[in-house]
Amino acid sequence: MKKGQVYEATVERVDFPCKGIASTQEGPVTVKNSLPGQKIKLIVSKVRNGKAEGRLLEVMDRDTEAFLTVSAAFALPKGTEEEKAARSQAIQRGLELCTEVPLEGMELAGEALELAERLIGVIEGRCFDAQGYKEALDIDFCPIANDKLSENGVMADRTMNTLLHVLEAYTEYLGACREEEQAFGVFSRRGLEPGRPGAWRRTVEEKLCWILNLVAERVYNPERRRQEVFFDLHMESLIDLHSYGHDIEAAWLIDRCLEVLGDKGLTRRMSPMLRSLEAEVYERAYAHHSLANECERGVVDEKRVWWVQAEGVVGFYNAYQKTGERRYLEAAEDIWGFVRAHLVDERPEGEWFWYTDIEGNPALEKPIVEPWKCPYHNGRMCMEIVRRSAG
Repeated sequence: MKKGQVYEATVERVDFPCKGIASTQEGPVTVKNSLPGQKIKLIVSKVRNGKAEGRLLEVMDRDTEAFLTVSAAFALPKGTEEEKAARSQAIQRGLELCTEVPLEGMELAGEALELAERLIGVIEGRCFDAQGYKEALDIDFCPIANDKLSENGVMADRTMNTLLHVLEAYTEYLGACREEEQAFGVFSRRGLEPGRPGAWRRTVEEKLCWILNLVAERVYNPERRRQEVFFDLHMESLIDLHSYGHDIEAAWLIDRCLEVLGDKGLTRRMSPMLRSLEAEVYERAYAHHSLANECERGVVDEKRVWWVQAEGVVGFYNAYQKTGERRYLEAAEDIWGFVRAHLVDERPEGEWFWYTDIEGNPALEKPIVEPWKCPYHNGRMCMEIVRRSAG
């Protein structure tokens, strides 16, 4: 194996961090940013001490392979009866291959939906009471203290953040159910065996409406145009805190929820609140090409935290889509520029820094990854912006 050689290979496994091990006829090659099972084309970039490293050139997915197989079959000669028969068999084999990928995807989607429904059963059966969703529980679902919950010295029984995450998960489950029901109708009309619509759909619809009404009645503070953050068991606020990141995140997540629910009454009720959250964050937190972290008891924390910037990009882009106000689009682009210039960690195997100061100097002493720091907010930001830009 020599530097510069090009191979087609299959990725057998992935070693930490993100290093795919691809199998070729001449031995294994390490290729970053590849996934198990992928058929790839790579170029060898380094060979040292019998170990080869390669650069990913192309992912040769099975859909493409199937398409090329059918195309090649249609190009076969058909001058004689034998050639016609061979061509017909080749086309049939190619068409069968074309059905395998979407069929496997449907089967995996069904398994994922069933797993999601088991988790919903756990959440509703073990993590919910008459007042709302519980916070930290042990393996037996008994309440435990959670000092990671807040950097503000608050031990809350309930939080706005947990409501947001339940709302997000239930929204996406409901969206998946709607897609499954569309497939259900297509299969039924064609006389095929369909899957069944989501077993928890009605319950999840009711819980989403319950969460939205709770946000409007107990979480949102109309006088301050913000959400409260930490609560006791009876949903009484515990601290004077304006979390800019949570408010801009809530605005776009709730908009997404309202779109999926399709409840016009709730949309009319919630939309003015969401627009006020966006405007308040823009006016109070957006400065120096980025968003401040939060304001506790009137004191602004000027740290530029990674997840707050990620939510600012999506939230302001969503605000632009909803209102048409260009100031929000410009803010989203401006914050993204700050992220690229100051928050992205360019070191080998780097991710995003935890935060920077107001001038963009990163906090090098903070970990890149730990239990409350991972590529969740920024990964979701990338997928959302791609989805919205393509739409």
